[in-house]
Amino acid sequence: MGPASARPAAARCGDVLLHQGAALAAAVAERRRALRAWLRADGADPSRPELALVEVAHRSTFRPASTDPKFAIRLGCADAGLLTQCVVTPSTDRQIDNAESLDHRTYSSWLDGLRQLGVRVLPQHTLGDDLPDSLQYAAVWMVKRRKDGPTRLPKHLPVAVLVTPLPDGEGLAAVRGWDDMAGEWVPYPHFLLGLVKQAEIGPEAFTEPETSDDDARPDGSPASSGVVTSPNSAGRPRHSSNACCTPSEGNPPH
Repeated sequence: MGPASARPAAARCGDVLLHQGAALAAAVAERRRALRAWLRADGADPSRPELALVEVAHRSTFRPASTDPKFAIRLGCADAGLLTQCVVTPSTDRQIDNAESLDHRTYSSWLDGLRQLGVRVLPQHTLGDDLPDSLQYAAVWMVKRRKDGPTRLPKHLPVAVLVTPLPDGEGLAAVRGWDDMAGEWVPYPHFLLGLVKQAEIGPEAFTEPETSDDDARPDGSPASSGVVTSPNSAGRPRHSSNACCTPSEGNPPH
């Protein structure tokens, strides 16, 4: 096949991909709007984040993979102010075989959901007087969504989280995330809701070339962590090779 025939074939392939992208984007948008409307009618309030524990079938049961509803569910819930934790329904299918782990998985989802709502204790170090009191802990990592995840679309997003001791009780902490649009640290639940919405897709994304990303994890899980930071005088996270915390006297702006 010569160059003259190869070019039209490539153009046709691009048209197919764009059509598939438009269909998926439209389906996600429709389910997202319907779920948001249903949750708002049920009393959900975006200004008061809550948690939704969602029962969903194993991803292998959705054929084609683009019919997996989790992506649209997360977006619709986020629009209504709900953080989400998904629990895969039990199955005795040999390819899934997860019935016996249901209790453990559900328990872990509840713990993760409470963490999403900002229910955390302050990390306790073992260095005694070698570190000052009232330390803040900050960390930066990269969220990666792989090309082979349910959405078939890759994305990379840096995130920063700050844990600050509360003066009202020993071991209690406030958790905030860096909102790059607002230019400030915001309560962790609001930060996560904004993070979910940054995963929105458009049909043109299906024409992007596939990338090689061997160490990434499917659809938004933190892939590289341990880059720990301390906030600078403006409250913006900065990279540091050895800083793990900073005195709370240097609190970034609320």
